[in-house]
Amino acid sequence: MPGMLRPSVRRAFQLAIRRARRTDNDIDEELRFHLEMRVDQLVARGWSRADAEFEARRRFGPSWDQTVRHLHRSGRAREERLAMREQLESLWYDVRYAVRGLRRAPRFAAAAVFTLALGLGATTVIFSLVDHIVLRPLPYAEPERLIVVRETVEQVRDVYPSLPANAVHFREWERRCDICEGMAAIKRNAVTLTNEGDPQRLGAARVTVNTFGLLGVQPALGRDFLAEEDQTGRNRVVLLSDGFWRRQFGADPSVVGRSITLQDVPFTVVGVLPADGGLPGGDGLGTMVGLAPTVDVYRPLTLTEDETNPSGGFDFAVIARLRDGATPEQLRAQLQPIEEDFATRSGAPGTLSAAVMPLHTQVVGDVDRPLLLLLAAVAAVLLIVCVNLINLSLARNAGRQREAALRVALGAGRARLARLALVESLVVALVGGAAALLFARWGLRLLVALAPASLPRVDDVALDGRVFATALILTALVGIAVGAIPAFRAGRTDPGETLKASGRTATGGRAANRKRSLFIAVQVAFSTLLLVGAGLFLTSFIHVLNVERGFDTERVLALDVALPLAAYPTFDERTPYYDRALAEIGAVPGVVAVAAASALPLEGETWVDAVGRAEDADGEGERPTSNFRFISPGYFAAIGTPILRGRPIEASDRGRQVVVISERTARTLWPGEDPIGKRVTAGQNSRGRRTTEVVGIAADAGTSTLEEEASLVVYLPIWEYPPAQGTLIVRTSVEPAALATAVRGALRRVDAAVPVPKVRTMDDVVAATLAERRFQLVPLALFAAIALVTASIGIYGVISQSLANRTGEIGVRMALGAQPGDVHRLVLREGLTPVAAG
Repeated sequence: MPGMLRPSVRRAFQLAIRRARRTDNDIDEELRFHLEMRVDQLVARGWSRADAEFEARRRFGPSWDQTVRHLHRSGRAREERLAMREQLESLWYDVRYAVRGLRRAPRFAAAAVFTLALGLGATTVIFSLVDHIVLRPLPYAEPERLIVVRETVEQVRDVYPSLPANAVHFREWERRCDICEGMAAIKRNAVTLTNEGDPQRLGAARVTVNTFGLLGVQPALGRDFLAEEDQTGRNRVVLLSDGFWRRQFGADPSVVGRSITLQDVPFTVVGVLPADGGLPGGDGLGTMVGLAPTVDVYRPLTLTEDETNPSGGFDFAVIARLRDGATPEQLRAQLQPIEEDFATRSGAPGTLSAAVMPLHTQVVGDVDRPLLLLLAAVAAVLLIVCVNLINLSLARNAGRQREAALRVALGAGRARLARLALVESLVVALVGGAAALLFARWGLRLLVALAPASLPRVDDVALDGRVFATALILTALVGIAVGAIPAFRAGRTDPGETLKASGRTATGGRAANRKRSLFIAVQVAFSTLLLVGAGLFLTSFIHVLNVERGFDTERVLALDVALPLAAYPTFDERTPYYDRALAEIGAVPGVVAVAAASALPLEGETWVDAVGRAEDADGEGERPTSNFRFISPGYFAAIGTPILRGRPIEASDRGRQVVVISERTARTLWPGEDPIGKRVTAGQNSRGRRTTEVVGIAADAGTSTLEEEASLVVYLPIWEYPPAQGTLIVRTSVEPAALATAVRGALRRVDAAVPVPKVRTMDDVVAATLAERRFQLVPLALFAAIALVTASIGIYGVISQSLANRTGEIGVRMALGAQPGDVHRLVLREGLTPVAAG
């Protein structure tokens, strides 16, 4: 039975595989033989020779030429099948031989697979991040034609290179831009959901009704906004994000048409967006837009009277879709005359200009640089892994040269020997690649958990098919690259020289030793570079940790509150809420100090406006800009910011125009002078400008980051502008987390309808500020450690394999009188010399 024969025996009885031309010739000869036999038979029956040939050809089928072509095709197909089967069988035997060889060398196999798993796994993790965040297009229709339009105001250009758009300017752009298919405007809008259990603060945005049509996004459920739904009275409709729909409504499709209450006003849900169809959150549409990190609810943008005032603020993100063939520079050139018209009308010609940027570039921002840095670092790790494996393979194959020489001497082809070495490398690469994917799953979860909240599109990062395909291709390339040199050396084996120099070939000779030493030096050099880079990052990180913050984070709890505008529409109604909340929290046991503020240190710049000395007659454009913070009495004690001169704002200051300024503000406005008792003018226009008396100088505290000099800050009493969204700061005598429940209970006693969307400690605030730097440091340090471990494994493996190959030589040395110490010194010298060079 054929199935019972050994493969080697079965192959002996198979026909040799032939070339196509020889196969065709054999078929033609066979056909001629049968044709001649049939002709001879017919002639013997009395047919003429010509008629016999015609009849013989006719009996072969309707067309002799077609029959010949068919037989040629079938013959070639058979030979190709035989050749393919022979190649597959041969490859399978090579794979089995490679597996058996690796089983006989467990140290080599374990070192190779482990280092490959580390290198390929780390590379897969970083590539997944770079691919999802930087390389992939945005999930919109023809995203390359989407442009973010912002404005540049000359007076504040040094501080704010560009600002969100003004609503009036947007309307004029929309009307006069003829190279745009359309423009959409977006403005942040935090709302409170009140009819679905406990009050919840949601991330919301007001958008023009054409926004999602402009992006090419169709709702997964329901419909998009209608054109008339931007009018007052018809605008009480909302679109939900996919995440909010699943989280709040359990992915119930019947939510469309349902009424939800936002800010005590009923809204009808008209649709649910697809999972990747929402707007980029955070600074994805530009700085100072202020969208929530995740936008849950979208409402039609109905402009208010203040927003349509020509002197209104710069609050709107604007997205334009260019017509096919138009460029961003053409868009800027078309908008610039409109900007100049507005600047001239305002009496400040030349102060306004348009700034345009592709939406993808705006969303990605500057994160491509640290990610590409990590990709370069992990590429260095992968290079170290490849060099390590090449070195291990050379050391392993050095001891197998005699075996290879015997194979060649017995008739084995050199190409077959090279293929054996390459197949073994590919087997190791595939096993290492499989282990790398397991490592990558764990590593990706860790890296996403470390990612800062500002990192765009991080929620989309996953090991999907595209990443798997890239990992597979990379694994194959690494396997081929690592196996190429051993395969080339195996293919050049000279059986005569190798068998004669059996002692020397045990280690591969001096040339092979020099190559292995060179590879070790390269590994160590790259590992050292990564270690130095990680050390520099660590030093910088420690420096940032030790920088003077201007506030004390120990035992401080911060709670955000969101006052519903329906219940607290005016300042006169908000101020009593803060008074009651502070009194109620202050009565909680363990509370040392409590205060309210419009914003915390390190959580970004808010209410940026001009500030100057009241006695100066300088124009508004020449005054510096400052961050305005509205605080309650007790703020500086609660946050731990020292008062350097003067006094803090006190409860007795109600009804008085007083202000505390930061040390940098004092240096900027009154260099070398004492500003206490002097008056400062705050605000840019006549409606918002106020003149107040400076009663204290506070230490500088970071507004956005610890890595830059603190911004100018002006602290005003909270009763002048009690914010609808504020923060309560609680200093405790115990661990702040232990009092979080009691403090929440105190706030519920004040008004249970006011949501508390976020509770964190000041240590958490600092950690969030450092998240981006930590996100860069941890992977880089990990890659440096992987490089060091990989190089160490490689050095150990090479030396170990070399010693195993030189057992006979070392035995001869000791038989001739060498002492154990001499052998130890020899091994250390040969192992450490390339390490020191690297």
